[in-house]
Amino acid sequence: MSYAAAFASDTRLAILRCLDRGGGAVNDSLVVKMMGPSERGGIDHLATPDQVRTQIAWLAEQGLLKTRPIEGSDMLSVTLLERGQLAARGRIVVPGVDEPSAPRR
Repeated sequence: MSYAAAFASDTRLAILRCLDRGGGAVNDSLVVKMMGPSERGGIDHLATPDQVRTQIAWLAEQGLLKTRPIEGSDMLSVTLLERGQLAARGRIVVPGVDEPSAPRR
């Protein structure tokens, strides 16, 4: 697996886990912040805002989350779907999404 593919797969899992921990529905800007530096409350993921938004779109295409535009802004509402929650918790395997090292129950 190439570095780019491994990074994308890891980023996808990180996004799903952020949504799972964050209650399941947030806007895409908040997902970017949740992925950011830990000193600002994030998880220290190295993905840029554009990379996070690209992976959000990929996850939506795979049926793991859904997005919809937020009226009057350039942001998206991002909602974790059941399949995405199962992947975030390691209960299902989705090709293209890293598996958590230790499934959460």
